[in-house]
Amino acid sequence: MIIAETMPLIGLVVLRLSPVLLSVGMGPMQRIPMMVRLVLLLVFTIAVTMLIGDTSPLIENKLVWVVVSELLIGICIFFTFQLIFAALSFWGRVVDMQIGFGAAGIFDPSVNTQESITGSIYILAGTALFFILGIHIDLIQILLKSYEAIPLGTGLFYIPPLQLAALMTSIFSVALLIFAPVMILLWLLDMFTGFISRTMPQMNIYFVMMPLKIGCGLFLLSVFSQQSLMLFNNIFNSLVQYWSALLY
Repeated sequence: MIIAETMPLIGLVVLRLSPVLLSVGMGPMQRIPMMVRLVLLLVFTIAVTMLIGDTSPLIENKLVWVVVSELLIGICIFFTFQLIFAALSFWGRVVDMQIGFGAAGIFDPSVNTQESITGSIYILAGTALFFILGIHIDLIQILLKSYEAIPLGTGLFYIPPLQLAALMTSIFSVALLIFAPVMILLWLLDMFTGFISRTMPQMNIYFVMMPLKIGCGLFLLSVFSQQSLMLFNNIFNSLVQYWSALLY
């Protein structure tokens, strides 16, 4: 193909891949250096351009619409994968508030925000499992399949809102199950603390129970985290099945 004819095609391929590979949100690529992601974007762009071959010429007066649609398709794919890590961050922050780490946090210079301690630990665990379980291969297959199901320049892809809402509910519900045993047991500890403060008002309950609560919270997280592998696997599989049903 002539370079002049290939450049618009390469530009559209880059627009669809950029949100997944270059975004700085809570996605699986967040911890990868930007230079590595730029190299991956270049490699995937060349590979996808060679695989899909030539496409029908774009209509000039619809070029803006085509550019916006390709960018939005990439954002939709990235958004669904970001949901998993957003759910882990949300419920991790809730657990932090229960344990007593609400005022603490970890500053993440890559996104210039302060993350919760528990949420950051589980995000790192989720990122590691994302590659260990081979979900990154499924992500590559979804991106490649999207170019077959949604050819370049064909416009926006309709995502049923009810299915998207069901996916969001499923991800946040399964992520809640990861932290639910710890949250319930810490709630029972709060009930016990309230009972002690009523029966022995002369005791300084804050300085007595706070170290105990932190110790119990960390112990419970270490115990129940060993049972979280199946739940992580269910979250990732639900996302892969969602996109497989839409694209295949």
